[in-house]
This record gives sequence, C-alpha cells and structure tokens, in this order.
Amino acid sequence: MKIKSARYFREKYMTDVRHVQFGTGYDPSFVGCSHMLPNGTYVKGFFDLYHGDKEKVGDFLSNFLKIAEDGQAIYEFLQNAADCNSTLFYMFYNEKYFLAVNNGNVFNQAGLRSLLNVAQSTKSTSSQIGRFGIGFKLVHRLVGKGDGMRELTQDYKGPIMFSWSKKSDLVNLMNHASIEPEDNIDDSSDLPYLLKLILTNFPAEPNETVKDLNFRDKVLFDDTEYDELCRYVNNSLSQYLDVDNLNQGSLFFIRLGEGKKELLDKDYEQNLKIGVEYSLNTLKGLENVKINGTQIEKVPLKIESGVIAKDTETFNRIDPEYKDDDIHFSIGYNEIDFTEEEPFKKVEALKKSPTFYKYFPLGDEIHQSAIFIHCDSLSNEANRRKMHEDSINKELIPEIARFIVNLLTSDRSHNNVSRFCQLYANVLLSNAPHDNSDWLKEVYYDIIQDYLITSIPTQNGFGNDSNDVKIKRIKTNIPLSVVNDNYQWFKWNNENLDSLLSAAKDKLGIKTFDIVDLIIEADISKLNAWIASVDDATYKSFLNEINTTTRNLYSNTKFKEKIRNVKLFKFSDNCFYAYDELVMQKYGNYVFTREKTIYTTNKTEDINNELISLGFVISDINIDTYDKIKECFVLPKDKRIFELLESSVKDINLPIAGKRKLTLCGDKCTNVC
Repeated sequence: MKIKSARYFREKYMTDVRHVQFGTGYDPSFVGCSHMLPNGTYVKGFFDLYHGDKEKVGDFLSNFLKIAEDGQAIYEFLQNAADCNSTLFYMFYNEKYFLAVNNGNVFNQAGLRSLLNVAQSTKSTSSQIGRFGIGFKLVHRLVGKGDGMRELTQDYKGPIMFSWSKKSDLVNLMNHASIEPEDNIDDSSDLPYLLKLILTNFPAEPNETVKDLNFRDKVLFDDTEYDELCRYVNNSLSQYLDVDNLNQGSLFFIRLGEGKKELLDKDYEQNLKIGVEYSLNTLKGLENVKINGTQIEKVPLKIESGVIAKDTETFNRIDPEYKDDDIHFSIGYNEIDFTEEEPFKKVEALKKSPTFYKYFPLGDEIHQSAIFIHCDSLSNEANRRKMHEDSINKELIPEIARFIVNLLTSDRSHNNVSRFCQLYANVLLSNAPHDNSDWLKEVYYDIIQDYLITSIPTQNGFGNDSNDVKIKRIKTNIPLSVVNDNYQWFKWNNENLDSLLSAAKDKLGIKTFDIVDLIIEADISKLNAWIASVDDATYKSFLNEINTTTRNLYSNTKFKEKIRNVKLFKFSDNCFYAYDELVMQKYGNYVFTREKTIYTTNKTEDINNELISLGFVISDINIDTYDKIKECFVLPKDKRIFELLESSVKDINLPIAGKRKLTLCGDKCTNVC
C-alpha cells in the first residue's frame, strides 16, 4: 500500500513552511531540538522547527500534559471527529490498546501541521469545535503511567495515525499490506497518511530510521507496532466494514500505558457516557457513537437555539475570541410528563451532569441545573473543564439568560401555555450555581429568577405576585374569589410533583393553601353566599374536608373565630345560620339567642319531627357527625334544651308516641346534666 511519506512531509515543512533550506544546520530527521556534534557545531532538529529553541524537551511537554486528566483526552478524538464532519465515531480499548475511528474528512497538510503543533489550530470560526492545538496534545498522556512523560521521551511511545480516502486502503491496512512511502503529500492526492507521532510533533513513517534525542539512529515505528496496529484495527472494525460508511476517515491507535484502562473505565462510567449522550443534541452530524461496541444513544432534549450576529453592539461588547463568525448557542431541557409517577427522573439525571457545554461538557461546571447550555464562544480553561471568570463570559452568559427569559415571554404572550410551562418548570427545578460561582449566579441565575417571580403559571393564566398565587391543597371545588379576587391556584398541585412544589415554595415564596387557610382568610359574606348556592354534593364535600383535616382546629384561635361566623349549617326553615347567630354567652353560660333554633345532635335527632311540630327550627345535619367542627363550638348544656322542650309542650297536644319520645329525650338530657 502506497502512503504519503512522513519524511517528505517534514522536509517540505522545513523548506516550504519555515523557509529553512538544507545545509543551514537543520536536520528534519532529528526528533530533538538541538545537539552538539563532535566537531563542536550544533544541529537543530524538527522540534526546534515547530517549537523554537527549547533547552529541555520534557519540561516543555509537561506544561500541557499536566493540565488535564486522561479522560479529557478522549474528548479530543471526539472533537476531531465532529470538526471533520464525521457521522460516526468508534472507540475501542482493552488492557493494551486504544483505537479511535471516525469517517470524516481526511487529513490535509494544514490539518496535520495543526495536529503536530501547540496552540495552533486549523479552526477559523467558532462553528468548529477546535481542532487539535494544545487540546490534542493531551492524548499523548495515554501512552504511559501518569502524564506519560517518561514513555514519550525515553521509550518514544506515541499515537499512530492513519487517514484514508479510499475504503480499499483501510482494507489493505486491516490485511497487513506492505508499505511504500511516496514523496507526494499533495492534498489532491488520494494516498493515505500512516505515521507515528513522536514527542507529540514528529511524524515518523513505518520502518524509517531517524535520529533520536541523543542523535542516534533509531527506528521509532517498527514492524511490531505496525503488526499490532493492523491486528487490532482488523479485530475492531471487521464487523462494521460492510455495515457502516467507512469509505474515508481517520483512526488513532495507542499502546496504552500502565493503569490507563482503569482510568478510562472510570471516566466512561462517571463522565464520558453522560457527556456524549447530551452533547449529541448539538453535534448535528455526529450520529453514530460506539464505545467498545456499545451504542451511545442521544438523550433527547428540547433544543432552542439562538445567534448573536457579528458586528452588532452585543457581539462587540462580548468581544469573543473569533471575530469573523456569529456566536451560536443552544439551551436544552427535558419535556416533562407531569402525570407520570416519577416525572422528574430525567430532570434529576441532567442536573447531575455538567451545565455548560462547548460542544462537549466543561466537566467541572456542574451546577444542579435542569437546563443544558451549549455555546461555541464560551471562554474556558485550556483543560476544557472549567469556564473562565472573565469579561467574555460575564457579557455572554447574561445574553443566554435573557434568551431564556425571552422564550418564556414570547410563549406567554402567544398563549403557548404548554411550552411555557415545560421551560418554566425546568428552570424552576434548577439550583443556583455553587462552589465559588457567585459571579455565575449574578450573570445567569438571578436574571432568570427575577423573571420567574413575576410570571407564575396558574390554573387560569399567570400571576405576577407570588403572594397572590397558592398551591392548592383543597379538594372541594371552591373558588379562591371567596378569599381574594386576585388569588389564583398555582399551575401544579399533584402529590407526585413534590420537588417542583418545594422549589415553588423555596424560590418563589408561594405558600400552600388548604381548607383551614381558606376559612381563616375568607371574606365571610362571599363564603356564606357560596355555601348557600352550591349543590348538595359540593356542600357535603366542603364540610367533610373541614372535618377530616389533619390540622388541630381546637387550638387554632384564628380558625375558631372565623368558623363561628360562617353560615355553615342549613336549618329546617331553609336558611343557613352561623354559630355566632345562634349562641351567645350570658351570665357565664351559653344560651341559644333564638330560643327555638337549635343544632341537631345525637340526643335530639330522634325527635326532629316532634321538635318541628313544636315550632323548633333545627339543623338539617346532625352536628355530632362533624366532631372536629363541633369542637370549635361551645353549645348550651343539654338541660337548656330540655327546659325549652318542657315549656313548649305545656299547651300543645301531642300524640302519646310523640310525648313518650320527648320524655325519653328529656331523660337523656337530665341524665347528662
């Protein structure tokens, strides 16, 4: 199989890119920076061509090898796949080997130069994730223990890269074809690249003899490594060769260092899988991701996207790194089924993952947010785990917060209640940033929170004052207007929504409102009018709800004072009366103010007909059946009722059976008293 010569690439880089000619003290086959020859002169190597005069190669490399963990290196392969328009990304690894594969655009000279350099990228716009630069250097950590420095500088370990534009070349590699380097690196050529990256920046071709750091002849990419590459690629890809589109692409192969598999396993379980699942929402082209044969499925989010156009006042105020392209951002959230038994299961999973993404998660930015935020212009640290607390982010992130507010405002104004409530609930379930992120709270969370308090979804529309919105804890269908015409029920009240209701209480200041609260705050005239107008089923539901409350009514002074003024019970004259209308305290005793208007009790229920015939007005309902309500009343003693009976029957003729019943009732009252 013919390949593009890595040796020729180095030579052309020296002469055509750096404009350094042969015979001027440079040797493009020397991996190091400089070396003193026996005659006292110095020869400079390829490392110097890329990075300048560095006294100690190892010290220079350690600066970026120590800035991240091993798992972060995996995102570099994913970013490479996404930036080169790949539709698939496969990653395989075991105790010995690691392989990353994509089917994106093949490497050209500019891409390869970027791969080999530090802080230089082919990325020209923010719409690309960021090809290579310092980030890709992190993958070299995988070759050895710890940061891999000893293995890189002493054992000359490094990733092997193969980039093909014809499927037949991939098949040739899998079949262990013999290699023929060609002095042709033209971007129009369909020859593949096959090379090993030495010291992160030196491309070596198979079986090429070069000068090592000590300026000794050495083959740094030998047959053994080539054989391992071919076998592992064949074992990993043979089952996908005829199924997936692998007509072009690139792969990276690494002999893993000590302990790296365990670290990759850990990162896969804790970070990588979840990070990729959410990232796939914004990586539109990258659809097929497999890790050791396991398909990574996208966790679908409802995505809303926005753009800050370049050259606008807002864009110039943000002053992003890339000035020639618009700023693109997206927010995402779960669509909640509020009727499910566990409606917030997916929300809680998202809250445990990073909040901010620059295509891939900024791993340390976990803020218990139910909102996924991606932006191609976030300013982040070199290890891509944390955002900078800088002027870019302090101007950019508030725009994203205002974008969320504008989405809510638009949905409200267009009466798109369902979508409003979905986004509102997710924002409400999000916690404030923590862990020394006060600046982020101010520029993001507080902006949205200020809006939430003034636009609260209710069962009849929206409330602008949290004091006027109540969480419904009343089963009876009773209008809040009996309390206050401005009061509204909060949109949600189901018991399965406890976390949402707790957030509403904690963050919005909304209070629960039950039947006891309603009576305490009620406008008595409105409540009495409602009681008199409702159907019998609703009326009894109202009484039952009061009587079955778990709250202590007897010790609730405000409730007792109020309930005594409510025309709660209907009487035989077809009128409703309040306790305070019927009972008064006189000379230390409680007496009926209307002598023949009394409550039906267990002791009088059997003589109701006789009482009515005697001219009494009695309650339709036996008050003893509502014991908790009765506790709030102090009724006249039973003997007072007997006295009323006694005086009422003197001049009235009753049937013998009626008199007997009255006598029995009188006995009951006398025995008690």
